[in-house]
Amino acid sequence: ESFVDFYLVIDFEATTKSKYRDYHLPEIIEFPALLIDASTLEVFSEFHSYVRPTINRTLSKFCKRLTGISQAMVDKASDFATVHHLFLNWLCNATSNRNNFSMVTSSCKGTIELFLTQCRREKVAIPLWIEHWIDLPIIFRKCYGYHRFPTISDMLHKFQIAYEGRFLHGFQRAENLAAILCGMLQDGC
Repeated sequence: ESFVDFYLVIDFEATTKSKYRDYHLPEIIEFPALLIDASTLEVFSEFHSYVRPTINRTLSKFCKRLTGISQAMVDKASDFATVHHLFLNWLCNATSNRNNFSMVTSSCKGTIELFLTQCRREKVAIPLWIEHWIDLPIIFRKCYGYHRFPTISDMLHKFQIAYEGRFLHGFQRAENLAAILCGMLQDGC
């Protein structure tokens, strides 16, 4: 039996200038979320929005090639504060305002840092539930005895799931993380 009603799988995409460590401030440009019902392990609801960057307004060629996100997609999108507000409304409606859920991602440190930095920069209130995150690769590593940090491909391979979609596309990666989460829950992790 699960201790939560829902698992909220999130995987952001952010601006980047090159494959090398660049020192610009990354901004969220894709905000996908899947709400998984803990009792049925089915997708209960989903949220997806592109986000218009305000500092790095023009996406680098590398960023567009890496994420598959075009300049037109972000130009038509709302800013982070608006998308964050839409996300919170969606989440409240989908969960009937119950906060009995845990966030799931493939890298808590990177995802939380990106989210918190963006909230502070945009002067957006940080939700109280931000501290309830599950770092899927860390749990996977403990459950299945991996000696190294598992990649999404490693975890999918364990469950004989073919990767669906473009590897660095936030929504498709969130769908794949949800499939891994469900496999792990079915195994009792």
